[in-house]
Amino acid sequence: MITQATFSPTYANSGDSVNITIDFSEETLNAEAKLGVNTVTWISGQDTSEWIGEVSILSASPTDTELAYTVQGFSDTHGNLGDSITNGVVYLTPSITVDAISGSVINSSDITNVVVSGDTSRFDDSQKVTLVLSNNVDAQTKNAEANIQGDGSWSMAAQDLTGWPDSEVTATVTGSNQHSIAAKAVTETATLSAAKPTVSSVTLNPVTPSNGDSVQVTIRFNENVSNVSGTLGQPIDFSSVTPLAIEWIGTIVFLNVGVESYKDLIVSADYENAFGNKGDAYNEQVAITPEITLGLVAGDDVIGTDDSDRLVITGTSLGFAEGDNLNIIVQSVDQGAKNFNQTVQVQRDGTWTTTTEDISAWRNSNITITLDGINASGVNATTVSRTVSLNDSVAFVYRDDWINKKVA
Repeated sequence: MITQATFSPTYANSGDSVNITIDFSEETLNAEAKLGVNTVTWISGQDTSEWIGEVSILSASPTDTELAYTVQGFSDTHGNLGDSITNGVVYLTPSITVDAISGSVINSSDITNVVVSGDTSRFDDSQKVTLVLSNNVDAQTKNAEANIQGDGSWSMAAQDLTGWPDSEVTATVTGSNQHSIAAKAVTETATLSAAKPTVSSVTLNPVTPSNGDSVQVTIRFNENVSNVSGTLGQPIDFSSVTPLAIEWIGTIVFLNVGVESYKDLIVSADYENAFGNKGDAYNEQVAITPEITLGLVAGDDVIGTDDSDRLVITGTSLGFAEGDNLNIIVQSVDQGAKNFNQTVQVQRDGTWTTTTEDISAWRNSNITITLDGINASGVNATTVSRTVSLNDSVAFVYRDDWINKKVA
């Protein structure tokens, strides 16, 4: 009969080598042994009372938690057969696996809801696994437990890592099964990067564009980003940029300027870095170079008798805001003392108009009209100057019969 069976190691895993020693009550012949489905190969002690064997590569399914040994076919030296015995067990080592955490990147969208999950083998559903989250920058940790489900899976309650620095986060999971056999601790790492990308600088060429300009807009970020879009009153074309890129150069082929002294340059909050963190919208005001247009004076740039006593000068503008001031100076070329100046305001539609001036007492001559202005962004318009004619002489018609009578 068998008096004792010992195993080394006392618990094992698939693929391990297991040694087995069977002690009989007397010298024994022809013993056959199995450990689960594994045949024991005897390496010493045959035909003695102590048989020593091994299973060199243990085979077991992931659902097996223990393997019983069976000894049969043995007899004593007198030919008396012993009873087949199935007894004793070798416990199998449990295991834990951890799934990738948030796709291996924890970004600003994930940081408040970090879920760690995985699977087990050779645990029953009465057991738990323990999680410790740590990082490689400071001493902060998070601890949690999860119940093992009937299929061996487990999932921790969501963890909030707000306040953790950008770092490498390590999840360490441990646990012991129902036989108090500890699984090997397993780890999984993920990169925690919750910092948002930001706009570092914006430059324009030309710096203060005007209506009709082709404008190049260069936006530089603090790191490589993708999905950049922006407007300068109209969409900026970034189609020539290949993401990810730290510098995005876009163009506007023809800038449309209206009644405005600046335009809002807006970078939309769609841009994101390599970790999926989205940046905040960016806005800055871009000064516009204004333009003044002087309309025809008196309809044909000749001031006649119908206009000289009620002269009104009009025009349009771009790049000035409603209420911006323009300065106008009207000067006789021949008479230095004959002049006037006015400050006029830009209207909602960009037009401007002087108040009525009477220049009927001025001598017929050329008149120079000069306009300039600075918009609300502090940018000067190019001075506009034009010379027009003042000719308000009255033509008289003389009748011959009246002259003859006058002479007689």
